[in-house]
Amino acid sequence: MNYLILTFIFLSEVDAQVDLLATALLDLGLKEGSRLGLYCNTRYEWQLIAQACFRTGIVVVTVYANLGEEGLAYALEQGNDGISEL
Repeated sequence: MNYLILTFIFLSEVDAQVDLLATALLDLGLKEGSRLGLYCNTRYEWQLIAQACFRTGIVVVTVYANLGEEGLAYALEQGNDGISEL
């Protein structure tokens, strides 16, 4: 039998991780209104980075990794009016 092993963390730990990432994004030169392209599969780290962006006013441009090269090209064309980082 295969069992799924779940790891639980406290909300305070999530909040601390989001704060750390938010500070890192600002230290990298992103600021409120900057557009950050996230090219990643949906996972815990994606959510942390997205929350850090929301907290700092950085706009998230989602680029789903499972859409392949054509999907990446389309997302970049749609969001190419100022993506700061990918």
